[in-house]
Amino acid sequence: MRIAPGGGGPYPPPDVPAPARPSGCASAASVPEREAKAEIQRLLSESGWNGPAREVEVEYYPYATLRHTVRVRNGRVIVRLHDSLRKAPAPVVFAMLAILAARLCRRRDPARAMRIYKKYLTSLPDDVLDSYGKTDRRREVEDQPVGRWQDLRKVKERVDAAFFGGAMSAVRISFSPASARRRLGSYDRARNRVLISRAFDRPDAPDYVLDYMVYHELLHAIYPVRREADGRRSFHSREFREAERRFPRYREAVAWIRRMR
Repeated sequence: MRIAPGGGGPYPPPDVPAPARPSGCASAASVPEREAKAEIQRLLSESGWNGPAREVEVEYYPYATLRHTVRVRNGRVIVRLHDSLRKAPAPVVFAMLAILAARLCRRRDPARAMRIYKKYLTSLPDDVLDSYGKTDRRREVEDQPVGRWQDLRKVKERVDAAFFGGAMSAVRISFSPASARRRLGSYDRARNRVLISRAFDRPDAPDYVLDYMVYHELLHAIYPVRREADGRRSFHSREFREAERRFPRYREAVAWIRRMR
């Protein structure tokens, strides 16, 4: 599959210009949807795509997390680019389209396109990346710290007093709307809120497990996301892991959670 042809084409010189800080998505995109559609069609044609779909639909979509998707549905290839790419340099958009086309064709991600996209991500300030994080762009929901069986307010008060000296009193806490078993908890820095999966609202959840979950998420308020030397973002730094393992019943709590999942 010839995803990144040498010479010409939409791919940039080695240095991708630093993007502007993303703002609202009302202004015109650097690559209009019609041009993105034509590029996907070209890539699929060159790859010898023989899938069941022939129609292509491309749109910039306000995903809550920074992701881009391609799928076949109802006889159409549907490509959704995170709407932050509206303000990205055109070569970055074309690179992501090449990556998505390769994935649709079950091919390896094109190396050059991946380098372009990763370089773009590492050029973004951390606060911009955080604005496309786990929960920042989702509809605000009312805090629900009290479940049927468990009261997270009491858990946080207990953990805050035992491990943080009361420094976390301003942090909000709530059960998540769903009983997720993949993402069990999160800390939203923008809202200063901890979310714990409703899967823990059960009568047999031990106090030490609830304490560990809240302790883990509160550690994120102390140890923010860190940029590594290679540009990757580390959510659990070495210092974070060392602090996490100081929880008195760390191994027991982790083992209980693994069995629950």
